[in-house]
Amino acid sequence: MPKSIEEKRAAKAAYQREWTKRNPEKWQAIANKARKKWRATNFERDCEINRSLRYIVRREVLDLLGGQKCAHCGYDADWRALQIDHIHGGGSKDSKTSGGNTNLWAMRNWLKKNPDGWQGTYQVLCANCNRIKVFENGEHSAGYTVSKRMEIGER
Repeated sequence: MPKSIEEKRAAKAAYQREWTKRNPEKWQAIANKARKKWRATNFERDCEINRSLRYIVRREVLDLLGGQKCAHCGYDADWRALQIDHIHGGGSKDSKTSGGNTNLWAMRNWLKKNPDGWQGTYQVLCANCNRIKVFENGEHSAGYTVSKRMEIGER
């Protein structure tokens, strides 16, 4: 008895799923070529999709680190002004290590797997508080500290 169109489609989809499992290298080559072609013809759409995904992941990371609010001054008017800070410095060392969580996706996954592992390591600060902390603690590349009392232009 002839199969219906839906049954034929389901059978073909099941076959394709099996084939991709048996031939991951071939499938990767085919998928990469198609992905590259789509990106070339839909460049602006691709950028828009990636940007929206980055924003979603960034907000998720901020929520995992205690919410979309500065830990120092309480600023919460705009999440785009919030930054992820290493409480005791060492952000550049973290990014240079081979498992460094500088990638937001990797950081989100790590925070989800280690919900208590970040305590005392990361915090959310607004851009102003983070910059002030960096200079007061000498965490910037020059390595010197700048006190609150230092006058502008004074060295």
